[in-house]
Amino acid sequence: MELKKFVNEEEFQLGVGDFPQLHTLSEPPEIDAKEFLKLTIDDDANNPGIMGDAPIVIRGAAQAWGWDFEKMNLDLMKSKKYGNKQADYYPHNMLEETVHPIFFNLKEAIEQLSMPQSGYMDMDTSLPGTYIQWNVDEEAWRGMLDDMSATLPAVFEDKHWTDKCFDAEGVTKFNKNIHWKMMLIGEEDAGMFNHKDVMRMASWQVQMTGSKRWHICSPTQDKYVGAAGKF
Repeated sequence: MELKKFVNEEEFQLGVGDFPQLHTLSEPPEIDAKEFLKLTIDDDANNPGIMGDAPIVIRGAAQAWGWDFEKMNLDLMKSKKYGNKQADYYPHNMLEETVHPIFFNLKEAIEQLSMPQSGYMDMDTSLPGTYIQWNVDEEAWRGMLDDMSATLPAVFEDKHWTDKCFDAEGVTKFNKNIHWKMMLIGEEDAGMFNHKDVMRMASWQVQMTGSKRWHICSPTQDKYVGAAGKF
């Protein structure tokens, strides 16, 4: 964790209570974006180290793959095309596992993020950290890719198996119920509690704007992932 860089080991261990950091910190390996785009599904299957075994970083990936982020702006997300989609709005951040969202459509959630109109359970909505999680249905996901003229690497494309497993309604239910595809929007200081993902497969994230810190642990550290927000 970033904190460990600024305090000595004894102070750090005292600060995390019953969940000490017993693993070492390291920088994840990087892969060139254009080379990654050339990978095929067979490459991934025949070389398990490429995906899934450990985190990797691909800098400038979306730009190298032709994604036009300027087209996917808040005005478009508030438009009729996406604005009526249901979103989870967290005016109080997601740093604790016990928090619950307020349900808005995406247009309302973005408007609340920009200029809070209401009070929520005596919470000060002017504080930083507001967070929106939108579980994206298949139609909206494909629409966003088209809007951004986005090329998707073969190893990130799921149609080769979802089309075999689901009909159109089924794949949308899968996306939303499993949180298979998500759009996350947050203010400065927004974040999520430390947690373990239940799906035993690789996932990928594209940072469209701003920055986000990640602290990723191997399965050997599962026993140290305890109460929300602690390690």
